[in-house]
Amino acid sequence: MGVITLENEFPVAVAPAKLFKAYCLDTDTLLPKILPEHIKSSEIVEGNGGPGTIRKITFTEGKELSYAKQKIEAIDEENLTYTFSLIEANVWKARKHPPNQQNLSPFSVFCDLLKFQVIMGVITLENEFPVAVAPAKVFRAYCLEIDTLLPKILPEHIKSSEIIEGNGGPGTIRKITFVEGKELSYAKQKIEAIDEENLTCSFSLIEANVWKDEVEKVTYEHKFVPTPEGGCIVKRTSTYHIKGDAAHEINKDKINDVYGKKTAGLFKVIEAYFLANPDA
Repeated sequence: MGVITLENEFPVAVAPAKLFKAYCLDTDTLLPKILPEHIKSSEIVEGNGGPGTIRKITFTEGKELSYAKQKIEAIDEENLTYTFSLIEANVWKARKHPPNQQNLSPFSVFCDLLKFQVIMGVITLENEFPVAVAPAKVFRAYCLEIDTLLPKILPEHIKSSEIIEGNGGPGTIRKITFVEGKELSYAKQKIEAIDEENLTCSFSLIEANVWKDEVEKVTYEHKFVPTPEGGCIVKRTSTYHIKGDAAHEINKDKINDVYGKKTAGLFKVIEAYFLANPDA
């Protein structure tokens, strides 16, 4: 049985303890979250996370590598070392001869996905915005009627909001154009999911004139939860996918302070609109 040995070094602008945690300990939750276009799921099928544990990674449809199983050989949190073996996959099964370095592409892609998934840093923020309006109304305004309502209630900030691709469902692309003089002149959103029955919606900021070199995309997940008083709490999870060489330039507290306050202000404007127009 021939043996091919490869050695690689991957520079990452993230502290080693964080990188170890993401790559070795939190991989089951992190991989599908930051690489949804490649990885469908990651789960332990045997063991408790220590040596001997078997993990199955399922890739999205259309990939040459549809699944892979890893066996954890060793893990040392104190010294930040980790070893696993690829023990099963849907590629190479029928080959009579071991692959050469030139046709290692499926395995290389697999390893690159796992090893580079933390080069792009992730910042996650949780916010709650109280609104003294029924959740269904706030959901309708924020998720369904945003194109007509935003320019109407925020004319000093927003010039226009329009769908440029799609029909309003998942996959739809919306462009928001801001008035002149704003730091943010335009932004494009992609609707990821929308559920009118459960009052949830999520979208990604996929393009804007700011942060082009720092941020890959930002995903916002919203849930509109009723309160006993007849209003609601808008619970939002914001996930910033930061490009690796810009990780040190993005300040989580500043993002939360600036954009958290702006979003809180937006929901207060929506609240004021409905309180002044109860039949709207």
